[in-house]
Formats: sequence, C-alpha cells, structure tokens
Amino acid sequence: MPPRQERQEPSHADSPVNDLARALHELITLQQQQRPPGQMQLDTRFQLPKFSGQMNGETVDSWIRSLSNYFKTCPTMDEEMKLQIASLQFEGLAQTWWDTHLENMSLVVELGEQAETRSTPITSWNLFCEALHERFYPPGYIQNLLAKWLQLRQLPNQSVQAYIDVFCKLRIQLHISDPDEVLIIKFNSGLLMLLRREVELFDSASLDKAFIRALAVERKVGTQI
Repeated sequence: MPPRQERQEPSHADSPVNDLARALHELITLQQQQRPPGQMQLDTRFQLPKFSGQMNGETVDSWIRSLSNYFKTCPTMDEEMKLQIASLQFEGLAQTWWDTHLENMSLVVELGEQAETRSTPITSWNLFCEALHERFYPPGYIQNLLAKWLQLRQLPNQSVQAYIDVFCKLRIQLHISDPDEVLIIKFNSGLLMLLRREVELFDSASLDKAFIRALAVERKVGTQI
C-alpha cells in the first residue's frame, strides 16, 4: 500500500488579501527605487488604521487624516496606488460599500450607457474622500458643525485654552482656510468681554499670536473675569 499522504491545510499567509498586500508592498518598493535622490522613503511597515464604516463624522475625518499624512511621506505615489492602499484598510460596511462601487463601475464598463447605476468613478484620493463623506457622514453633520462655528463663543468659566481648542477643532473639521486677518476677528469676537477689550488693544500679526495674547491677558486679569 502506498504511503498515505497527509493533507495540507491552506496557509492563511497564502490568502488573496495577503497576496495583494505583498504585491502592493513590492510595487511601493519599486516606486521608491525610482524616486529621485533625497526624497523621504515610505515605511511600508507602518500599521494603518482600519475603517469599518461607522456613521461618525469624527471617525471618518480621523481615518482620512491618518491616510493623508501617510501618503505625504511618498510624494511620488500615484492616485491608483493610494486608492488601493486605502481600500485595503476597509472592513465590514466600508468594505461592502467599496465592493459595490467597484461592481457598479464594472457594469458601466461592460454595458456603457445601458448600465443602471448612478455611481461616479472614483479616480483620485480627493474624490475618494468626498465619496466617504457623502456615504458615512451622519445626516446634518456639516450643518451642525457650521452652526457651532457661527455661534462659537467663550463660555462663562471656560478657560481661554479650552476656547482655543474648540475653535481649532471646528476649523479643522470644516476645512476653513480663511486668512488670519479674518480668523483673528472671529476669535477675538468670541472672547469674554473683559478679555476681548484688553486683547483688541493690540494688533496680532497672526492667529497664533492672537492665541498667545489672549492667554497672557487671561493670566493678567485672573479672577476679574
């Protein structure tokens, strides 16, 4: 009787996902070898955060910010590679959303104008982020943030530092890029009256200097507020 051959279980390391991850790693390495001297190298060992499709604006923004910072370490990375790397971090509902999008795009290619889909091709990181916002921002999320920004004031018994933290967080969430002159007026107008009168006696050359001036005035007036 011939010797019995033991059945080998498929290795997890040979899964399609890991094969794709290895292929991406090799492609990134090849891009780095072709990079002009002096540019920062991409650390492919860095553990990127996962995203499972939570309907939470802060979670979506935090995940996008982490990926954006990662991509900045490799300026030569093309848009297709960014989308592949980002989609590898999807789980759960996010993965289902992306798979559905890719399937719809395949139908568009196959059927052309006859395809019954409203999906728009996602061909860049910016379009990818916009699509994430549209799908995973809770209803009214941006409107609520904008209302908070427009009504932002330093609260009684709230420190200047706490007010600055809220000011900066809302500015980042809303991607506000107004010039410092406009932002200084917005910041100063929200200070408690006693602080505001003192701060507006001086011109601030930048928003950071306006923050520093307000903190200094708070220490000066102390318990008079």
